[in-house]
Amino acid sequence: RLLRDLMQQPNIPFGGKLIIISGDWQQGLPVIPGGSRAQIINATLTRSTLWAYVQILELKENMRVDRHLDSDPARAEELAAWDDYLTKVGTGQLEQVADGGYVKLPHGNCIDLQDPILGKEQLIEKVFGDLAVTNSNYEQTSKRAILAGTNADVDDINERCLAKLDEDP
Repeated sequence: RLLRDLMQQPNIPFGGKLIIISGDWQQGLPVIPGGSRAQIINATLTRSTLWAYVQILELKENMRVDRHLDSDPARAEELAAWDDYLTKVGTGQLEQVADGGYVKLPHGNCIDLQDPILGKEQLIEKVFGDLAVTNSNYEQTSKRAILAGTNADVDDINERCLAKLDEDP
């Protein structure tokens, strides 16, 4: 509405201005506190009255994979396989293992969280390696991250990582 007001075009979406929206649609779901799956889906851009005015242009080339083709073919193959897996997850092409849309992750990407404390320690080790040794390698460490579902888990993982940085190698 702001652009329509600024451009004095009250009946033209975005006031007649070209708007470019980019990103991964599977990672851009709206936040509806306490909302059901149906409520979240109904709040997406594709359900908006503006969707009729959207033209989708897709990028088909994975530059991260292509960057490694000549210098590190094994890494390029690994990235291509991961890219293919993520695409299948995002498009619902993987076999679901239970009700609710769950899919089975590759074994190498899983850590047993039967023991939450041990599981977090294993996760930190898998993602960052031995932080007491690698803490001076800021380049390597800065390219890694752990995503968590709750702020409490984020705080706990951050505290554990900071404690490891203080350890002697």
